[in-house]
Amino acid sequence: MSEPLELYAYSTETYLERGMIKVGHCVVGRHQERIREQFGTSNPEQPTFILLGNLPDGVRDHHIHAQLIKNGCKKVEDGPGREWFIAVNKSDPFRDVRRSYNEIVRGSSRTDHYVLRKEQTEAIEKATRWFNKEI
Repeated sequence: MSEPLELYAYSTETYLERGMIKVGHCVVGRHQERIREQFGTSNPEQPTFILLGNLPDGVRDHHIHAQLIKNGCKKVEDGPGREWFIAVNKSDPFRDVRRSYNEIVRGSSRTDHYVLRKEQTEAIEKATRWFNKEI
């Protein structure tokens, strides 16, 4: 088993105006450092970024890249690197990344996470206890 990875995405104000986002992965807990490594010291703009979450074993950023393309995002051909995409949703380019991440990792195209209500959590815990007794 390899080291656990997390998926991140970032851009700058100028790139966001063009719908451009960079999507990559790194070892868990290292996304801010990784973005700084890629960003350099001479860029006058600070990056805006999101951490999407951990990637299951065997899933890499190129799986998310393929889903982005499947969802209509275009790869930036002559951009600053190989992992830049033009988002479909120009008003919130990170939404396209969240959707692609959720489709690959969670099997759902939802872009938001919802907290279970107390009775839902209790029902899941009760069902889990019952199931574990039956095994």
